[in-house]
Amino acid sequence: VGFDEKEPFELMEIFKKVLVFLDPKHDVDLREEKPEAMYQRIAEFLHILGYQCSFDIEFQSGIISGDKNTIHPILYWMLSNLDQLRKRAYLAKFCMNLDVPEEFVREEQVYHIFQSYKELQSQ
Repeated sequence: VGFDEKEPFELMEIFKKVLVFLDPKHDVDLREEKPEAMYQRIAEFLHILGYQCSFDIEFQSGIISGDKNTIHPILYWMLSNLDQLRKRAYLAKFCMNLDVPEEFVREEQVYHIFQSYKELQSQ
């Protein structure tokens, strides 16, 4: 069976393998994950990786249904930039904003540590 003839679930399994290669947190059972949660997880990750698209309702539907017209271009982009994207996925863990409750930031020591964190993050 050719790649273009893969069933939606098979295509999503291939897509998942590429996502897991980039970030192991994507190693989830697609049969058990709610479609909306799956879309949210994938869309956030694609945004972090820098994938350019509209992320509109049609895109959401294509991801959820495993539509080849949506998944193939993403896979092509990911596989064409695999090394860069793996590095970006790794670094993103350190560049994401850390939510610290305001009551903790009011403590002077925590405030200074948090400011140091923000400075390092901006570099």
